[in-house]
Amino acid sequence: HIPMQDLNLHGRAEIAFLNSKGFGGNNATAAVLSNRVAEAMLNKRYSRAQINKYRRKREAVIEAANAYDEQCMRSPMQPIYRFGDKMIDEEQIRVSNDEICLPGYAHPVDLDLRNPFEDMV
Repeated sequence: HIPMQDLNLHGRAEIAFLNSKGFGGNNATAAVLSNRVAEAMLNKRYSRAQINKYRRKREAVIEAANAYDEQCMRSPMQPIYRFGDKMIDEEQIRVSNDEICLPGYAHPVDLDLRNPFEDMV
């Protein structure tokens, strides 16, 4: 089912897909989990004490995000756009069955695709 008009999923949606269009075919899609799903996953992995510690630390982040949101609502947002910044020489990228090595990064990207969230799904 593809809705042809806005559909309010407040409190019901569990996942969203965020799509980014780049220049020259540099596109990406990310899965974004709802707060409810993310917290359920965290509760499966961490103790109540650890979760409470996390929630206390999260308060400062929430306050900063709200302040930024309010600032953006009062005046025009200033986008951060750094075209061509920190370009990687694609000739130096090495790809094997086990890993991808990118110039400028100390550690390779491990291609062992074991699911680190097996206990949460």
